[in-house]
Amino acid sequence: ASMNASPDTTVLYGGNMATVLSMTGDGLIVEIQDLSIMNGSGSETIEMTSGSMPETGGGLFCSGESSLALDGVILSQNEAEAGGAIALDECSLELETSIIESNTAANAGGIMANNSDISMNQSYISENEVTGVASAIYMYADEDALNFEMNESLISDNIASTTFGGSAVALAAWPAAAADNATTLAALCLSGPGGSLLWATLTGITISALHGIGHNFLRKPPR
Repeated sequence: ASMNASPDTTVLYGGNMATVLSMTGDGLIVEIQDLSIMNGSGSETIEMTSGSMPETGGGLFCSGESSLALDGVILSQNEAEAGGAIALDECSLELETSIIESNTAANAGGIMANNSDISMNQSYISENEVTGVASAIYMYADEDALNFEMNESLISDNIASTTFGGSAVALAAWPAAAADNATTLAALCLSGPGGSLLWATLTGITISALHGIGHNFLRKPPR
């Protein structure tokens, strides 16, 4: 499926009632172009081995072994308990020239990803806010390896009120997935106050051309 529009003239408003767009099922290939998604309120649930995570995905929710591609999409002023803008559950995400800004959540102000891959190119994540952990992106894996790629993208000025929450990106893999954890950050710039990058396990992570301000590398010991 595909959607083509203009982010300046075509806006999907959630009215702070529920997740704006939800995609559930295996084998889906969803492409969204030139669209603004605003004022959603997370209403979807991610089932994790540690329990259910309700009220996720303010703007977008994708669940199942599927793929979601966003090109020229703006997600702003959405809210959720986790994944203020986007929540992924075993769904891969590709961001191309897209913006995720001014979303709020308890955790994962921009994107919450459970056993999901994320790829960013020429995209921008900024001014998202959390009261917990990961003001921009939280990636969790307990089945597969984490795959997170960024190219010519910027994560900047995201806000959190807790010690580790100041880190824009959190990568966590428990326990077996950590052994195969393979994450590459290419031509990545993380900036803003507080820590820039937080991960729970360091196994197999490679960093390329990383620049940041503040405490760039904060490690949270495994449970």
